[in-house]
Amino acid sequence: QQVAHDMVRTGCDVAVVAVGQWSASFKLDKHPYLVGVFRQKMIDALDNLVTVFEQAAKPIAIYFHSLDYNPLGFHRSACPPFDWRDPVTLTAYDNALQAICTERPRQCTFIDTRAIQKPVWDAAPDFNHPSATVVQPVALMVAATVLGLW
Repeated sequence: QQVAHDMVRTGCDVAVVAVGQWSASFKLDKHPYLVGVFRQKMIDALDNLVTVFEQAAKPIAIYFHSLDYNPLGFHRSACPPFDWRDPVTLTAYDNALQAICTERPRQCTFIDTRAIQKPVWDAAPDFNHPSATVVQPVALMVAATVLGLW
């Protein structure tokens, strides 16, 4: 909730939420979140944002941004995997985010950038973060969506 309060205090009018990478890893609870758990945590986060923004009487548009895919590498392709940040899991998370926004169109909008990243999903130089050739068009799409140009 602190982030939401900071957004109100600083005068933001748009929130772009792009979380889920750590949810599919072992960084949060020593195991990845099942899709249903991830979905519920994102609903809870949305509810918190909406509550803070409504209390402040501050109209802030909320966007959920699709997650970046990661190359498989050793941690994701081991058996059993050490990390579930693979295209299958992240697609399931994205589908959950998209469903939330479809169910709550007045509270959030889903920005689906997968068409940009899918063709080069395995090209991240560090096996985690997409290259500039992916990040730049994704950023343009997000900006164009938020500005109402997409």
